[in-house]
Amino acid sequence: MKDEMLNELDKELENKNLTKQQYNTLKDQIISKADQQAKLNEDWRAGKMDEATFEKWYEAISQDLKEIGEHKRQMVEKNIDIRKKKAEKRRRRPFLIGLILIIAIPSAFWLANYFYAHRSIEDVPAPIQVDLSEEERAEKHVVDGKDIDRPDYHLEMNYLASYDIKGLVVDTKHFNDKDVFEKSFPVDVSLAWGKFAANRMAFDCTNGPRKLSCNISMEQLKKLKTGRGILDLVSNNHLSPANKDIYDKIMRIKAGNYVELKGYLVSITVTDKDTTKPFTATSSLVRNDHMDSIFDTTNTGCEIFFVTSVDWLD
Repeated sequence: MKDEMLNELDKELENKNLTKQQYNTLKDQIISKADQQAKLNEDWRAGKMDEATFEKWYEAISQDLKEIGEHKRQMVEKNIDIRKKKAEKRRRRPFLIGLILIIAIPSAFWLANYFYAHRSIEDVPAPIQVDLSEEERAEKHVVDGKDIDRPDYHLEMNYLASYDIKGLVVDTKHFNDKDVFEKSFPVDVSLAWGKFAANRMAFDCTNGPRKLSCNISMEQLKKLKTGRGILDLVSNNHLSPANKDIYDKIMRIKAGNYVELKGYLVSITVTDKDTTKPFTATSSLVRNDHMDSIFDTTNTGCEIFFVTSVDWLD
């Protein structure tokens, strides 16, 4: 029985169903009980005990060996179960890693885009505007849509002021050529400077149809130690490109960019082949014309901006 149990023990160790420590412990127990059994047999044959006593102790030792065998079986089953679970975890690990990456990468990308789009920049200078003379304002400037690979329209302008603005892009809004104004001014770009750009994260802004709205609470105004004049430091610019290259650039501008746009604030007359009545509009020449009333802390000013140069500053 001893040899049989030890052979089985060796096989379980070879199959890695027992640890080395478990193997040594069970082996010592088996050998110890087998030695006790052998000594019992030797004493009985030497007449040192009667048959009843011999049978009593022989049965007790045999029972101990059975319990050792049962304990070994439970250890083996437990170890096999542990190995199966580990193997299952290893099989699931690539799936779990893939699942985590599927969730984490878009989330990280979204967070990175969100914080980039809402970032703040210190020391953004105010726009530079140089009003033109009456003679210069009277001069007509013409752009045809076909010249810049845009839907056909005819844009006549009077330059009112040269305009150079460096700004943090708060938001953008693209349009789909539904009317002549959308054709000639395909994108709105909202730009901030000064204290507004330095505290961009404090403001919740949305670029709607031809209007930038920023929700600013009185608590925020007090915290920033500013009044409603903070909205003088952000404007919504209706951009018209001077050529195809400028068109491609203004359409790539996105929230969070730090850009410099140069060109002219203009008054316009726009027509196209489908329009019988020209569309006319004149740009604002100030930044503080945003308030519908003295209680309005939402809507910002707008400029009609003919763009001749676009640069990304960072």
